[in-house]
Amino acid sequence: MDNIERIRTNPPEVMSVVEAGIYMGISDKLIRKLIKDGKLRCRRNGPTGKILIRKEWVDNYLNKEGE
Repeated sequence: MDNIERIRTNPPEVMSVVEAGIYMGISDKLIRKLIKDGKLRCRRNGPTGKILIRKEWVDNYLNKEGE
């Protein structure tokens, strides 16, 4: 499956770890490291603890890294 097809919309406002990785062009493992290191914001969803990342947080991270 093509990476673009793995994202629900192009791009969604709230993404999973996998979708954020596809959007940023990096692995989901690196996304998790950025979250652990406090460089990328996220929220955990309810009792499942699923990691959710807002598009604006990804864009803010990318803008900071580009400076």
